[in-house]
Amino acid sequence: MIKINLLGDKTVIDRSGRIIAFFAGVSIVVTLFICFSLQTWSANTVSDLESQEQSLRSELAQLKKQTEEVNELEEKKADLATKLTVMAQLKRAKPGPVRILDDINNAIPERAWLTDASEQANVMTINGLALDNETVSAFMESLADSNYFDNIVLKEAKGMKVEGVDIKQFSLTSSVNYSGILVEAISAEDKKQLQATGQSVGGGTN
Repeated sequence: MIKINLLGDKTVIDRSGRIIAFFAGVSIVVTLFICFSLQTWSANTVSDLESQEQSLRSELAQLKKQTEEVNELEEKKADLATKLTVMAQLKRAKPGPVRILDDINNAIPERAWLTDASEQANVMTINGLALDNETVSAFMESLADSNYFDNIVLKEAKGMKVEGVDIKQFSLTSSVNYSGILVEAISAEDKKQLQATGQSVGGGTN
């Protein structure tokens, strides 16, 4: 049997489609927001990385420049040390010949006499006469105290008579250092500069 609603009751409307469409729209908006946020974060990250790279490149360039400056300073220090050494040698060598002759004169004992002396290639040969071997030894020891003589070697010592007196004829050789001990020739200011370079200057040995 067919029933007819004559009372006019409201018909139930199905709204599930609108709800689904709303949440779908919200999902799209959220997705777009997330994509925009990720894109913005990526852009900022890339920008920060590029800024850091630029900063690192700048620091690297600065370090290279500082390294070059340090190397240049080291070269200048080494050059200064070399120049100071040469200056010390020149200062010391300037009065060298006079000091050598003076030291020989001071080293001769009373009972010895020199007959001749010659120098070639910084090796001096000294010939002389002495009353005995002890006098020759004393002369060599005194000569060794000089800063200008080194490697003193007695080449010959033989006996002979002069006007009936027994004497010794001797011949010796010695290396000659016209620069003497370099440290003595360096001024206080030069020493400070050498110490600043970390260099040292050595002298001759007796």
